[in-house]
Amino acid sequence: MSSKAYSGRCNICDGEYSKRAINRHLATCMAKEDVGKADERSAPHLHLRVEAKYIPNYWMNLEVPASLTLHRLDEFLRDTWLECCGHLSEFSIKGENYLSEKIEPGDKGMKYPLRDLLSVGMKADYIYDFGSSTELTIKVLSSRDIIPRKKPVRVLASNLPPDIRCSCGEPAEYICAACDEGAWLCEKCASSHECGDECLLPVVNSPRTGVCGYDGSGGFL
Repeated sequence: MSSKAYSGRCNICDGEYSKRAINRHLATCMAKEDVGKADERSAPHLHLRVEAKYIPNYWMNLEVPASLTLHRLDEFLRDTWLECCGHLSEFSIKGENYLSEKIEPGDKGMKYPLRDLLSVGMKADYIYDFGSSTELTIKVLSSRDIIPRKKPVRVLASNLPPDIRCSCGEPAEYICAACDEGAWLCEKCASSHECGDECLLPVVNSPRTGVCGYDGSGGFL
């Protein structure tokens, strides 16, 4: 991958920043954006950093109402990065687990608002699919009172698509799900790949690329 593998784009000013610099930049960029806009309608909002636990070049910064439920956040993560076959998912916060679907008596669901579970500096773990799992970490970076927006979950910034190459050196367009280590393939090499078209999945900007049947059709990053 290129040296820009961890870089991302700010959706407020459209500037490009490193993963390390983006948090500091967003603090400044958001403050400039909302100068003088707070009023009696303002409500607490949380600035979240979401990143793939084992593939750190996939990340995004979100701003969400503190009243948002785990269920709504789960829906957003599925729609943006993860959903392929309706698998179960789970948040883990301070030793408690919150499931998308209760299985055993006493299981906790995802009806809880974030404000009841998380505060600035706290982290949560998240798993989508307990078979071919995709794991994320979520950290609350800051909180501020702003006027609620039409869409409750706002993507402040997200990683640029990693520069993944085929063995021939061309940009990869596909990954073979049948090869043991996965095989990144350009359009030309994919056409002659021995496993066949039915084993190929598109390369998408998601930590779930190449996993299960994920094709990115629900995502927008």
